Amino acid sequence: MTPSDANTGESAHQRPNIEELFAAQNFPLAAVTGFVAAIIGAAAWAAVTEKWGVKLGLMCLVVGLLVGKAVCIFGKGLETRFKVLAVVLALFGVALGNVLSSAAFHASAHAMPLLDVLKEMTPSQALEFLTTSSGLVDFVLYGVALYEAYVSSVKYEFG
Repeated sequence: MTPSDANTGESAHQRPNIEELFAAQNFPLAAVTGFVAAIIGAAAWAAVTEKWGVKLGLMCLVVGLLVGKAVCIFGKGLETRFKVLAVVLALFGVALGNVLSSAAFHASAHAMPLLDVLKEMTPSQALEFLTTSSGLVDFVLYGVALYEAYVSSVKYEFG
């Protein structure tokens, strides 16, 4: 056992083979599961907003973590492209979550069903929800969510 093995708790027999790790990568599966995780996270953000009537910007961190872990677990990626994928999908999830939670907040404030608000929403209204409901603290949280997706999207780093 080498000193580096003692630090990681892995023996030479437990350490994964690099070639096997690279062969196990699955970018399409990472993309699909990351996309699904972004939608689930955005929907959860809207559900929390609808339930409590408060738009919690911290929910974007949940979106970032969900996307990063989905890309990591299902994609088994080692390369930078998996990290970039996680960031792009997390950005999509955070934007969608912001729009959905703003719509949920709007629905709650006007005693309307959320589905009615979503059915009547135009792309320009969605963009308005996105731009008017975000402040400096929100953008900092979004940055942390994207960073979270970036760092949690791969299990091993090489290079």
